Amino acid sequence: MSVIVLAVVGGYLLGTVSFARIAARVALSGADISVTEYEVPGTDTKWVYRGVSATSVLERAGWKWGVGVIVLDALKAFAPTMALRLAFPDSNAYLVVAVAVIAGHVWPVWWRFVGGRGQSTLLGALLAIDVLSIPVSAIVGSIVGLVVFTSVYLARNMGPALLVPWFALAAGPTEVVFALSVNVIYWVASRGDVAEELAARRARGINDLPYPARLGQAWSDFFSED
Repeated sequence: MSVIVLAVVGGYLLGTVSFARIAARVALSGADISVTEYEVPGTDTKWVYRGVSATSVLERAGWKWGVGVIVLDALKAFAPTMALRLAFPDSNAYLVVAVAVIAGHVWPVWWRFVGGRGQSTLLGALLAIDVLSIPVSAIVGSIVGLVVFTSVYLARNMGPALLVPWFALAAGPTEVVFALSVNVIYWVASRGDVAEELAARRARGINDLPYPARLGQAWSDFFSED
């Protein structure tokens, strides 16, 4: 069996290990964490997150449990990605296993394909692939999300999209394919979140505000504790 096939199968199965569910079983007596609701400021509506991830644990069990899940989710991508990169330096298997782990995390077969969004696992993979891409994509993504789209959601979630131009400039075509692949997974998984964000903006009347007011509101929301 080729290393690529092993990377796909093994990576996916490793990705399906749900540390968020394990944490919920220990810290929350097995409570259902698949739906998390947030109040939309100034409205009677709620922003609903549907998924099982570090976010779900963080909101219910606190930051210590949430950070613990983030670390473990990152590690399950970092370890196989770095291992294959070192063991097969002339192969793209390390990029393949990274994508497979993220796919398994997002769509775990054992849990009816209900997982997280893959941010923590992507972080772990990038630590093994290109550390510099992490701060660059996060900082530029925050600026673009706030200044161009006046959206806190995009400011906090545009990082993956910025990986495509980053790898196009700093790496090669295989890394670009990796970036495109993880973006397909991430944004397909996040389509419900995008719909919730658009509904929340309509409920708050954000889109009806002039640009300076939208930018000011986004800036305020970005640095708020809520």
